[in-house]
Amino acid sequence: MRLPDKKIIVAVLLLVIIVLFYVIKLTPTVLPSIDTDDWLVYQNKEHGFQILYPPDAKISEPYKILRNNELFSIAWVSPSSVMVSAEPMLPSYSSSDIINIGVYDAEEFFQRSEEEQVDFYQALEKQGFTKKEIVIGGVKVLQFTGKTEVRMYIAERKLIIEAYATSTYDDTVLQRMNTILDSLTFN
Repeated sequence: MRLPDKKIIVAVLLLVIIVLFYVIKLTPTVLPSIDTDDWLVYQNKEHGFQILYPPDAKISEPYKILRNNELFSIAWVSPSSVMVSAEPMLPSYSSSDIINIGVYDAEEFFQRSEEEQVDFYQALEKQGFTKKEIVIGGVKVLQFTGKTEVRMYIAERKLIIEAYATSTYDDTVLQRMNTILDSLTFN
């Protein structure tokens, strides 16, 4: 009885290793869902929306915000983050897992011509954002998703929502950001 050629054995083993590597790499990581039972609700009656946020997040409303047209923002910093500046208005962190979500009154943006808006959206796609049209509570939302950033354009309510996460590439930080965004509802 003749044994298989060594080259064939090595080739088969190499193929098995490559297939296993891609199966393991391409298998999505399933994260446990985030319990939102103790989360708080921010409600904006003027613009007709509400959103949930974790109790350890900080909310800033217009009188505390430096940016133009921002209605409110949610900032969440992981308890494991290390603060390197104690400046209360502009804290900075190293090795941080941070989520920042801003909701903006975008009446001026939506007064632009349709052509200008399309050009703007196409520029986002050229930057690597994926465009998707979704409906939340009967309200059409144009959503652009990047690696660690989500932008939502809501023409009917004249709102823009910008969310980003800076992370040490911890998937749970992005999951927390998406859980906050998924809680958005319109009245």
